[in-house]
Amino acid sequence: MGSILDYVRWRGDLSFDQSPLNDIDCLIFNQLSYLDFGGILSDGLPQEGRSLEAAAEIYFASVKKRRTKTVLVASQIPALFWLAAHSRRFAQVRLWGYRIYHSREQETQFSAVCFWVQEEKTFLSFRGTDDSLVGWKEDFNMAFLDQIPAQEQAVAYLEDMAGRCSHGFWVGGHSKGGNLAVYAASRCSDAVKKRILAVYNHDGPGFAPSFFLQEGYRMIAPRIWTVLPEESLVGLLFYRGTPYQVAKSKGAGPLQHNVFSWEVEQTEIVLVPEVSKGSQRMEEALTAWLDGLTAEEKRQFVDVLFSLLEAKGATNLVEVADHPISHLLEGMQAYRQCDEKTKEVVGKVLSSLMEQQKKSFVSSLKEKAQSVYADHHLLKKVKNTGENLRIFIDKGKNR
Repeated sequence: MGSILDYVRWRGDLSFDQSPLNDIDCLIFNQLSYLDFGGILSDGLPQEGRSLEAAAEIYFASVKKRRTKTVLVASQIPALFWLAAHSRRFAQVRLWGYRIYHSREQETQFSAVCFWVQEEKTFLSFRGTDDSLVGWKEDFNMAFLDQIPAQEQAVAYLEDMAGRCSHGFWVGGHSKGGNLAVYAASRCSDAVKKRILAVYNHDGPGFAPSFFLQEGYRMIAPRIWTVLPEESLVGLLFYRGTPYQVAKSKGAGPLQHNVFSWEVEQTEIVLVPEVSKGSQRMEEALTAWLDGLTAEEKRQFVDVLFSLLEAKGATNLVEVADHPISHLLEGMQAYRQCDEKTKEVVGKVLSSLMEQQKKSFVSSLKEKAQSVYADHHLLKKVKNTGENLRIFIDKGKNR
């Protein structure tokens, strides 16, 4: 077993004619959509687009001009891009329909790109959250908004790209990109919906319960394939409407969100029966916490949180991570200047979170205590059985 990097090394010499598109290929496309294709691709690029090989040549020739340092976006993506571009399997995959949009005013971060695999086979991939603070704030806004701007843009993008090709296609994304893929597939026109072959959601957050009652979602639900890692956090946020599968991961805790830690074998992601008990408890705690707050309390908390992160002028997580102490001090100073009503709301939200975490911790201790008791009880039975067996043998010897 290995990672998606190993997959490209092992099977990169097989064309799509020899080995058809599989789940790991889709996982790879959803990672490549995180790349900065500025100056390489454009929305106006015709459907035949630019090959992965040609795009990589331009990308790595100008890599010093691009922001490659990341905090939460997988740092292995450029290496994956290089390997794929130099493999027989991916080199001639053509990229087209690149679109990117950031707006601090509209609190929107959106990007997507299409991968033309071969004749009548296209994969539309929505980018997950990048390291921009505006992107993360938009994610947090999901806690109290029925629809965020990136979801609207995802529907428009899907309709537009579907109009540029006449065949069926796959749709997917990782993290927020997975959420956008499910949302766009559910909200697009019936004519486009019929042409969607499958929706690949890799550890993307869920939705409000009302979303799953809509006819559009019910139509596409059988074609949604969701995969979460064992220690999923992002993928268990909010509510899920369809069953999911669980990927075996070598990562630790929340770091399993990085799909490069997921184990793969041949053409499949290695699966385990369920997410960990810790993830299940975390899901219960976060759900109870969010359900216990009003939409206005969530909005105020998110606004304050990001105003503190941006107090020193930061626009992305890399800037915050590079100077954590100065950003912390600036944020504390900004918080002191908040009015008492705002501080009261923030205090309530944090207090509620701590209470849910406390309940989760107590539940964990009870489970461990029960496990220890069960193990002790089993050990006692084994010892008794062993003792009875020894007595039986001794009696046999004395006859």
